[in-house]
Formats: sequence, C-alpha cells, structure tokens
Amino acid sequence: MYLHVDVPKFNVSTELEFKGILGKAGIKKVFEKANANLQGISDEQLYVEYLVHKAVLELDEKGVTAAAATGIGIMPLSAQICREDCHRTIKADRPFLFGVAHWGTPIFVGHYY
Repeated sequence: MYLHVDVPKFNVSTELEFKGILGKAGIKKVFEKANANLQGISDEQLYVEYLVHKAVLELDEKGVTAAAATGIGIMPLSAQICREDCHRTIKADRPFLFGVAHWGTPIFVGHYY
C-alpha cells in the first residue's frame, strides 16, 4: 500500500516551569532554602531555585527536527484491506495531533492548529 501524507510546515515550542507543578504534587522542600537536603551533591548547602523544561519541534519537507533528535515515522492508524497498487492520500489541512516516537517510546506529542 502507498500512503501519501500532506502536512504543513510548522514549528512548535513549549516551556514549562516545574516548581509549581511539583509543588502541587507535594515536592516542595527541594525548592526551600531552609529545608532542601541535597547532601552528596556538594559540600555547600544547595536548593533548587527553578526547574524549567523547553522543547522545540520543527517539521518541514526534509523531515522532523526535535531538539537533538531527528526522525519521522508515519504509520496507518488502522489496518486496511487494499491491493498492492492501492494509493491513499491524507491531507492535514485542519487541526491535528502529532507524535514523534523512537522505538515505540513517545518523545514528543502535540497538536497543530
């Protein structure tokens, strides 16, 4: 089966500050100067001032660039009974979800709109 997918070029980036998120999960002491216990990392008293995560994904005609990882895999979502000369086209001309995986492990998941 031959599958042709038309996808627009796009660039997605996100930045998350984890101090509030982890605080809601009960992880607070590591961010407190008086209560953080990071012994074994340094002889100095340490605490975590901030924790930020940033991810960038760009898709163009050359493929996907996602931070330090590059690759794209497109698989049909459901099995189709089709002759070998069967051709299908998917045109992503409206909002869609996307994902980038490495050996079955999701690396990036997002939406384009």
